Amino acid sequence: YALEPEVDLIMTEMRNTRYRQPTWYRYIRGFAGEKPVVVVENPYGGIVPELVAKLQRGQGYDLFRMSLYEAAALGTNMSVPYGSWMGSVQEDAFYAPHDLCVEIQGFLADHEFLYAPTSLADTAVIYSVESNFYGGARPEDIANNPENAVSNNRLPFWEVCECLADARQPYDVHFFPEGTLRADLEENLELDQYRTVILPYCDFLTEPQADALARFLVGGGRIVATGIPGENLEDEQRRAIADDPATSIVEAFTVDALADETQVTWHAEVNLAVNIVPVERGVAIHIIRYDHDDEADAVPVLPELEFTVRLDGDFDSVRCFSPVGELAGSMARDGDQYRVTLENVPLYGIVLLEGSNA
Repeated sequence: YALEPEVDLIMTEMRNTRYRQPTWYRYIRGFAGEKPVVVVENPYGGIVPELVAKLQRGQGYDLFRMSLYEAAALGTNMSVPYGSWMGSVQEDAFYAPHDLCVEIQGFLADHEFLYAPTSLADTAVIYSVESNFYGGARPEDIANNPENAVSNNRLPFWEVCECLADARQPYDVHFFPEGTLRADLEENLELDQYRTVILPYCDFLTEPQADALARFLVGGGRIVATGIPGENLEDEQRRAIADDPATSIVEAFTVDALADETQVTWHAEVNLAVNIVPVERGVAIHIIRYDHDDEADAVPVLPELEFTVRLDGDFDSVRCFSPVGELAGSMARDGDQYRVTLENVPLYGIVLLEGSNA
């Protein structure tokens, strides 16, 4: 992370490749700030050998679409497979049908105006580099992992992010550097956008980070922490965060800790992820669904999906975009609450809320 300011583009190969990985995409988006991110799948294991076999049989098209659209929906870019060698065990290469790749990339290129590296999430999760260093460097967490095995001793950061993802809540990841190899920058400590900041076992905080959190509390924000934050700090500075009435210290994070602060309320149980981004024309709400029907080899179209989202700003019209199908929507407003009703919801769709002056 100390080298990130010296580069213009982040290109990374993920250690694990799964069909559903919203937490990883939000993590790498936070790592990169507003810089472009290009992700390459791990061709040596995980779901890739299975997916390659399906594609060779003319199957798995929606699973492939999901892998690329998920990255785009959550703020990054997944590279199109280029024939990458899958290793001496598989003795195969990862190709995908040309027409399928053109379909996906064509939609993304034609709708670039609906994408942005920033979001309008009002919850942030802090990744403290120093607090997570030793836990994230365990041999089992950095070794090759072809079977996508999940460690039983995951970092609290990942537990929090999984909880938010399971609750289908948008969130940002903010990186807090350790202060020596990479110093704090004031613009990276701006937290005014958020209602709630979550500190997953951030036992180390620099003084600028502690000051930023204290200002956030004074400004009316809430902090939810697992463990005492900033145990390295002087007593007075630590207590300004930990003892504030707006700080909740919990043993294990659940979405209930957000109280009434959840930004999106879903009116049906659907397996999906959501990302809310500011665009020139208004607000783009990206919805990627994971409820793949293996027997039908497709993500079935949902006849209807309703949700309510809290947003600042004035929006009075809805436009819907999707790669296939006829996604349609309507909206009703009550203050800062926008109730959106969608029809014919496919695997991936984008809902654009526009103001009258857009």
